[in-house]
Amino acid sequence: MLSDSDFVGFYRKTQEIKLNETGIKKWNSYVAYDSSRGYKHRVLGGLFKKQFVVKIGSEEIYRGHFWSWASSRSNDGIVILDVFPLNSRFDRLKIRFGYPESIPSGLGDPREDTKS
Repeated sequence: MLSDSDFVGFYRKTQEIKLNETGIKKWNSYVAYDSSRGYKHRVLGGLFKKQFVVKIGSEEIYRGHFWSWASSRSNDGIVILDVFPLNSRFDRLKIRFGYPESIPSGLGDPREDTKS
């Protein structure tokens, strides 16, 4: 979906990926709207529960899932929850540990790998 050519940078402390214009367009192409529950809400069209991989070069660092703020199911792994359109001002995706975020981090959090 996104590759290193779509990134401007990665901020390890906040676990955010800053996207360039091409990356923003790719991300926004997956944002869709669902009204099946009687109200309109944003969803990651086709990405919800799909797996992503974070790599450095060809080495896999960790895996995670695209998740939804609207989901009633928790996830104790790595997730990307941002389901809003990005633009030149709001151009970052945050990689989170657990949904809801009340799951304590620091307990085997693979994002803490010093290579990432």
